[in-house]
Amino acid sequence: MVPANARTTDESDNERGGVISGQREHVPAAGPGRRRAARRRPGRGRSVLVGTVVAVVLGIVAAVLLLGGAGPGAGATDVAETRAATPPPGGWPRLQLGVVGSQAPQAPDEIHALGAHVMRDEFTAGTTVEQLAPIVDALAARGIRLQPLVGWDDGTPAPDLTAVARWAAAFGPGGTHWAGRSDATAMTDIELGNENAFYYKSGVPDDDRYHALARAYGARAADAARAVHAANPAVGVLVELESADSERSTWIDDTLAAGGPDLVHLMHGPVIHPYGPDWQAKIDRDRGFLRARGVTAPFFVTEWGISSDDGADLSDNYDWPTDLTYDRAGALLRTAVTAMAGEPDRVRQVLLYQVFDQRDPGEDTDREHYFGLVRHDGSDKGGYTAAVRDLTGRYP
Repeated sequence: MVPANARTTDESDNERGGVISGQREHVPAAGPGRRRAARRRPGRGRSVLVGTVVAVVLGIVAAVLLLGGAGPGAGATDVAETRAATPPPGGWPRLQLGVVGSQAPQAPDEIHALGAHVMRDEFTAGTTVEQLAPIVDALAARGIRLQPLVGWDDGTPAPDLTAVARWAAAFGPGGTHWAGRSDATAMTDIELGNENAFYYKSGVPDDDRYHALARAYGARAADAARAVHAANPAVGVLVELESADSERSTWIDDTLAAGGPDLVHLMHGPVIHPYGPDWQAKIDRDRGFLRARGVTAPFFVTEWGISSDDGADLSDNYDWPTDLTYDRAGALLRTAVTAMAGEPDRVRQVLLYQVFDQRDPGEDTDREHYFGLVRHDGSDKGGYTAAVRDLTGRYP
């Protein structure tokens, strides 16, 4: 795993007063200030122990159910139930498709060419309205809305996040930044943190430290939700609520317990990054965990994509084939996103990771370098780029 504050060789330490830049400005964007993170598992001994305990518990539960002594428990994941949330008045909104971008100067033009209207990028809570304004304006000029992610150092408690309320007041619908002009690309969502539920950032759910980080995050997220709502009720926070590589509800439970009812009522939705062909099973599992705590809002999938170097064999690919051609990757992308769009009660938004490949074709075999929607030089990736343009046209 690569920490958020550890740059790869083509990512600069270009932090201007709290702004986290994806890369040196003369290099196509490598993403929002960090690489994608590999999904490492905790140590084998602990995993075996946990697996044994879980097996015993499941056996006992199964026996009780066979005897007719109990129904589904509060934390049970009933897949059929997770797909039966009551729609809001007017029905579920259509899927919104966007991209994970960066502050590279060519990014707005490339995102516009791809047909996307939402860009996610990472900043710190200390980033000022004045620092964000030129980024917001460059995107708005091309019909693109900024969806900011506020990040902090890996493995540390969430900081005070209430300052992001200033972003909502300035850039949200009707905000001060839009005085005298259209707010068609106004900010509507602010994402709080990135992948903190994962092992590479917070450890394993058995540890006291993991529980403490989740509780701190829940409390800070609730404070931010209240501050943002007070500043501009049309803007909401997106909260990391996924089981991640633990496949357990610990992060979800601790975050929601610390955040309380305000967090549930004020957030615009939960965030998940279900990379791989088993994305649907991951969403089903975590949907069950959330419903057990009264959360039925659909997920914001703020990162998803498929790595491809047009048939070159990569190091790994989150259980997709490692040697996908651009055309095959495009077909898989089109099928998956179309399926997500068909379940609006479970998926509200998908942001494709990421605009540019981080390396030229064949330069290495690291899967993290070839998630781009276009090549490192900005040229199309054949059928993959074509699929992106088709999908952004269908799900703006």
